[in-house]
Amino acid sequence: GALGSGQNRTISVANSYDTSGTLVTTNFVPAGATAVFANVTVVETAGNGWLAVNPGGTTTVSASSINWSASGQILANGISLTLNTNRQITVVNGSPGSTQFIVDILGYYR
Repeated sequence: GALGSGQNRTISVANSYDTSGTLVTTNFVPAGATAVFANVTVVETAGNGWLAVNPGGTTTVSASSINWSASGQILANGISLTLNTNRQITVVNGSPGSTQFIVDILGYYR
């Protein structure tokens, strides 16, 4: 579902899933990984806004990771994301708008 204004969502990047939610690869990002490189995409935006992507469990915001300026936009941004020890990230919407989002992991750092 859409991530509304003031909401956050913690997700694991340890395993890989296809678009239907079926598990594809276990330990896609192996234990001990400290960060990942990812494309973060926003779709079905409403209004204007931004998302911050933090290590899992961190809901404070120091900078945005992706921004949108109008409803109905589809935008992507390639970024490096720090993980917590459980291989999780937290997506935070501190903006007035809402959006669906996709996180596509391209690689990891140890």
